[in-house]
Parts: sequence; structure tokens; C-alpha cells
Amino acid sequence: GKKGILTGARNTRDGVTAVNDGFGNISRSVTHQTYDLINGQAKVKTVTTSTEINNIDGSFSVKDQSVSSEVTYDYGDKDGKKGILVGAENTRDGVTAVDDGFGNISKSVTHQIYVIVNGQAKVKTVGTHSEIDNIDGSHSLAEGSVDSVVTYSYWGEKDVSGKEVAVDGKKSNTSDRKVGTLAKAVNTVPGVTVMDDGFGNRTTSTATQTYTIVNGQAKVETVTTHTDIVNMDGSRSIASFIDPRDGTERNAQDSVVTYTYGDREIKGADGKLKTYKGVLVNAASTAGASLMDDGFGNVSISTSRQTYAIINGQAKVKTVTSGSEVFNVDGSHSVSSYTDSNGIERQTQDSTITYSYWGEQNADGSEIAIDGKLSNTKDKRKGSLGKATATQGVTAIVDFSGNMTVSRSDQTY
Repeated sequence: GKKGILTGARNTRDGVTAVNDGFGNISRSVTHQTYDLINGQAKVKTVTTSTEINNIDGSFSVKDQSVSSEVTYDYGDKDGKKGILVGAENTRDGVTAVDDGFGNISKSVTHQIYVIVNGQAKVKTVGTHSEIDNIDGSHSLAEGSVDSVVTYSYWGEKDVSGKEVAVDGKKSNTSDRKVGTLAKAVNTVPGVTVMDDGFGNRTTSTATQTYTIVNGQAKVETVTTHTDIVNMDGSRSIASFIDPRDGTERNAQDSVVTYTYGDREIKGADGKLKTYKGVLVNAASTAGASLMDDGFGNVSISTSRQTYAIINGQAKVKTVTSGSEVFNVDGSHSVSSYTDSNGIERQTQDSTITYSYWGEQNADGSEIAIDGKLSNTKDKRKGSLGKATATQGVTAIVDFSGNMTVSRSDQTY
């Protein structure tokens, strides 16, 4: 019998949000909402979101392989209040497929769990399942893979009894720990990816991440990567090895990449400088070491050290320096120095590969040319690999009789 009351609400035009990360990489989100009428008010019932990605290095999202995510909201009575938000559920997982610009496809399936904090739905956990399909035949396998899970904590979050949950022994306040703001992010389940190279050789990579909170957002601070290899010829990675020369134990070592964030001035299309806060400004890596047994007890130790360049807001590998040692069951093994035919003592030498990217800049912001050419929007997109060069690697192996073999390795790309 009431007149002029709200009888319905409909999303007649979807919302579209395009975000430029400040480096020309564009993400576009399309949002569709449905509504329920509760106590005379229109309340959001479902939110469906599709995401499109177009990066200046040529990578882009593949529409026909992606799936929109859907979140459904529930309302009820609580704490003497009627029609308030009491729950949110990820009723359809989001799927984003990305082509790197060369036909290699990586697909991410994301499932989120929500918690209600201060009347708002906040993401509590994000589970991510990854699939990879490359044009060279290498691909990820479901068997042995583990989805990564990140768990978020918020100031003012409450347990089932209504008591505030402390974060690292601290509770919310009205200054730097405001209710509902992000307090912490933890990689509670590391992601495990199993790759088949197309010939049955398998590499299992376990990535463990730590996070830091920058301007209210969780940013990856470190990534520790552990790798296991099992090949069809019987060779495999091992965790440790006893050096026959002195009986010391040699161990495999995981690589750790540390990311640093800060403020950075970036020149826009209009030529003016703009300050961006909390962007990636540096990436540094510790050395990794892998041990391989060829299946007959012969062991090779490979070390790898990487440096990075920040290009378009992303960390790109700038150099990879690789060294190797060999210990064979026949008694032959690597040495760090040797005497050449002229009687001069020489040192062995690690090989270093240097990568150059289109759009890479000097300290003054000017672009670095590659073979006299600069980036463009077609075949030389900013952030894509432009060139790779390598220094000579030198190894020396002595057998049980003292005979020396020196090998020099030159690579072109």
C-alpha cells in the first residue's frame, strides 16, 4: 500500500575502469552488478568483473580464454542492525590468460575468500592456480603442482566471538593502524609449478614470497625459488654432495630476489615530470647453486648470479653470470686455475650473459639505443628483449693422472 517506494534497480550500463601503471601498461576492468531490494534500499547482490591487459612490451590478455570473476554478497541482521552486509563469496573464479606477444600463454585462475571488516568485504585469502603453454612444446603439469595462497590481515578484524584480532601483538588505532586498512600479507602456501619441456624432462619450481605493505597495498618484498629437476636420461638434481677433494659437504642453494619500493619521477607524454609513489625502484638477487647427478654418480655444480634493471615498472634480468664445477667418479674434477702452454698461470672464468631491452634508459632518462635503433610500437616494443651478448667462459678439468683439459665457451644469441 506504499507509494513512491523503490521497486527495483538494474545495472543498465557496465562500468569500465582503465588504469595506466605510469609506464604505459594498461589494465581495463569491466564491472557488471546486480541488485536486491532490502528494507527499501538497493543492495549490490553480485559483481561480475572481467579484466583485459595490454602491456607495452607486447603482452596482452587473451579474451576467449579468460573468464569473468563473480562475487555474491549476503545481507542480514546483526548487532541490532538490519540489512547489513554479513558475507561475501567468490561464486565464480576469475581466469586471466596472457599471451607474451610471441604465442606463449600463461593462465591464472584466482579464487578469493572474504571477511567482513567494519561493514566492508575485504579479501582474506587469494588462491592462485597457474598454467603455462609455450610454443616450443614446454608446458605445465597438474600433477605435483600446488596453488599459491596469500592470506591478508586487517586492522580491526574480529574473530567469531566479536573480539578484535591482534596483528603481530598490535591492535588498531586512529592514526597508523586505522580499522579496515591492510596490516599484513603472508604467503601461507607457496606455489609449486611443474614444467615438462615437451620431451618428458621435468622441472619443479617452488616459489615462496614475503610481502611488505606500501601505501596500503601488499607488495612482494622477496621471492625465494627452489628448483628440482628430473630428466629422461636419468640425470636429476640433488640436495647435497661430498667434495672428494677435502670431504666437505656442498649444498644446493635457493636464489632469493629482493624488491625495493619508493618514489620515482617519470616523464609523461606531455614531457612533464610526475612523481609516482610506492613504485618498484630496485631488485637484487643472491646467488643460486644447483647440483646435478647424471645418473652415474658424476656431479656438476652450477652457480648463477643475476642483476636486474627496472624497465616500465618491471624487474627485468640484466645479467646472468654462470659458473660450473664437475666432479666425476673416475677422479677427474674441475680446478680454478691452470698453467697455459707458455707457462703462465691462468684463472678459469665464469660466463656472463647481458640482456638489453627496448626502452631501457640511462640515468638521465634518455633511451639507450640497441645497434643504433630505438623502441617503437610495432616490433621493438618497450620492455621486450632487444639483444643478448655473452662473455667467454673458461673451465679446466684435471684427471686422476694430472692431465689438464681447458674448455672455452663462446655463445651468440
